[in-house]
Amino acid sequence: MKSTNSRGIWQQNERVLVIKINGPFFTTIWAYVLYTLSLALLVLLAFRFYKNRLAEKQKRMTMLYEIEKEKEIYASKTEFFTHVIHEIRAPVTLLKAP
Repeated sequence: MKSTNSRGIWQQNERVLVIKINGPFFTTIWAYVLYTLSLALLVLLAFRFYKNRLAEKQKRMTMLYEIEKEKEIYASKTEFFTHVIHEIRAPVTLLKAP
């Protein structure tokens, strides 16, 4: 930097001014660390959400399977007792009729 006096004569008192311009925040190392941590957190949350959703689906499937099995067992019992009653009733009816 050089200056002049009021008459326009250049002075010999030169000074050097060093100006350092830093880049924007989004290009600094701390920003990249923040981006990486955010991405890792996002992946972790997505994985946890997927895992919970899969567990809920498995739970529902197990519940439906149990309900279906109970219906099947009930139908089997009903069929068995229907056949037993028929086997008992048929001979009794035949003895009673003549």
